[in-house]
Amino acid sequence: SSGEMIFITPRSFCSGLYYSKFRKWLMEKVNFENIHLFDSRKELFSSENVLQENIITKFTKREIDQITISKTFNGDFSERHIITVSKKDVKQIVKKEISKEKREIRQKNKGKNSVKK
Repeated sequence: SSGEMIFITPRSFCSGLYYSKFRKWLMEKVNFENIHLFDSRKELFSSENVLQENIITKFTKREIDQITISKTFNGDFSERHIITVSKKDVKQIVKKEISKEKREIRQKNKGKNSVKK
């Protein structure tokens, strides 16, 4: 009744279609307690050649009302941005954050893949 789990997963775990059935099943069993986002995959797992954005999630069996979302920049855990949200708002916030980062990546890559004539 008070168990906890912590996962490092691809960011797509929060909104991706591939994880939707597992995510639905998991959220029927446990509650998000913390979500940690990274601004870049490069610094955190640089020696491991990780190819995806990642998040750390903490789940609990306890019933909770508030979820803590934190984010680090440049792999520096000493400086974190932290917000607390209601349980009902967490899905929208995570999806919004992921969408924002996807837009930023597209902007950075814009023109890199174009063919020069």
